[in-house]
Amino acid sequence: MVKVAILGCGNIGFFLAAKILHHYHPVSNKKTNVNEKVELLLVGRQRLLDDLNVSERILLTTLDGSKIVIPKDHVNYVTDAKKLIEFQPDYVLVTLKIVSIQNGVRNYDLIQKNFPNSQVIGGMIVQNINYTSHCNFTQSSDGVIFIQSTPSTHSLSSILSNSGVNLIITSNIKSVQYGKLLLNLGNAITALSGSAELVLKSETYRRILAMCQWEAMEMLDYSEIPFTSFNRLMPIRFMPYVLYAPDLLADFFITKVLKMDVKTMTPSMLQDFRSGRKTEIVELQGEIVRLGEIIRNDINDSAIIMDGVKAGGCDHSLTPYNDGILELVELVEEWMDVHKEGWKVCIAADENGYTNTSPY
Repeated sequence: MVKVAILGCGNIGFFLAAKILHHYHPVSNKKTNVNEKVELLLVGRQRLLDDLNVSERILLTTLDGSKIVIPKDHVNYVTDAKKLIEFQPDYVLVTLKIVSIQNGVRNYDLIQKNFPNSQVIGGMIVQNINYTSHCNFTQSSDGVIFIQSTPSTHSLSSILSNSGVNLIITSNIKSVQYGKLLLNLGNAITALSGSAELVLKSETYRRILAMCQWEAMEMLDYSEIPFTSFNRLMPIRFMPYVLYAPDLLADFFITKVLKMDVKTMTPSMLQDFRSGRKTEIVELQGEIVRLGEIIRNDINDSAIIMDGVKAGGCDHSLTPYNDGILELVELVEEWMDVHKEGWKVCIAADENGYTNTSPY
């Protein structure tokens, strides 16, 4: 028996849970060829538990339109994290052997610091899972889970692979995390605009995202940090050029080559805005701004001094687009914290920058 817990179970957590339960605890009474037993615990918010109680099932619609239905009585979902200790899991997905597959590049380091006696396995999921209501989840893009290669990875990777989850074992999880970071720079722009479809169909929004990605690539290249591409037909370095392309060409690459269903995409930051929750902006645009500050200080420290005056220094931000997005999201977070409610105003893009417009 292998015990797996999913801590902070949201869209991705329910996707993984549906896949695992569908394989290891099938609804039908037909005999399966499953030899290994898996027990699953989900730990998440009360809101999703309420939805589960109302719907009495999890419904996952996969990218090919197939539907996986998991009855409520097959789901062990709790809201008290103390239950995790009682469960004594072999693996905790997201956050004692621990596998972290959250967005951001520093989760692995933070978890390892707080759990020094536990083995932490780095990971990253490159896939969009959207939530509509009443525990209905939709896979809106093709994708894969990357997991760091360790002696303890085999058992978990076997469970995920047997459940139909696309999985890649990698020895360089950091490059995967930074590659996903480049893709996730669009989350904040989607949250500010109110719609992923609006961002990807608007030339101005796309160009803002392209500039964010170009800045990020420059900072990563200067810092000698590699980043992984996830689509064989579209290296990630080409993505800003696609975003800068005319509408018709950009739409073809986004929907046909990258296979993104922009109509159903609702990134977690957009959901955070609607619910009045703090976002992960510090782990996204904030990480690029942090690298830019390090590089700027390095440039200033190494600048030539002539007649007692430092020459060639840098007194401006190296990441103005990411700086701007970071500042806007932090302003929204401050407003939500003061008013104790979600943000319902889109911030439209035009040639002069961002301006407040109507509620979305």
